[in-house]
Order: sequence, then structure tokens, then C-alpha cells
Amino acid sequence: MNEVKQNKYLHIEKLAPTYKYGFRAECVHDIIEFQNNLISNKLYKYNGWNLNYSRHNIFPDVDCELEIDLEIDKVREIMRLQLDSHIMTQSITDYENYSGERDYTNN
Repeated sequence: MNEVKQNKYLHIEKLAPTYKYGFRAECVHDIIEFQNNLISNKLYKYNGWNLNYSRHNIFPDVDCELEIDLEIDKVREIMRLQLDSHIMTQSITDYENYSGERDYTNN
């Protein structure tokens, strides 16, 4: 009988996401670091991404849609674990209200 190896990156227990957020990041690297922080804190049960890149050569911001089972304050807390997350923490909001604008009171 052949042994089937499980892909360690495939999440078996997927939870239906409760929340959908929109936010901006300065670059894809910020998104990767954020995702790594979710994984290292064992908070990566499920999330879905949709990324849209700007065509600006100097500041290639990334618009993100995130579906996840964490409330917005917890998402901001995880974002703050990385050094350069100010644009993400300042722009995240419920997806229905997302405009890409930054709220400078959320650092």
C-alpha cells in the first residue's frame, strides 16, 4: 500500500472566514511578512488573498483583499509585528468601506 504524504502547506481544517478586509501595502514583501507572522503565531487557519498592484514605478502599492477569521484589531496587532507596516495598519478597514485612504491615527 502506498503511503500518501500530506502537503504541509495545505490546511486541512479550513474555517469559513468571518471577516473580509481591504488594505494597502507598500510592496508584496510586506504581505509575505504579514502572512509569515500569521503562520508563526498559529493564526493562519484560513485566509484568502486578492492582490492588485499599482503601476507606479517608485511606489508600487498593493491593494489587498483579505478574508480571515480574525477581528480587525487582532489583524492590526499581527501587522504591527513587522517593522514597516504603517500603511497596512492605517488603511485596513471592512472591505465594503475600503477606499485605500489611510487613517493616520492607527499606527
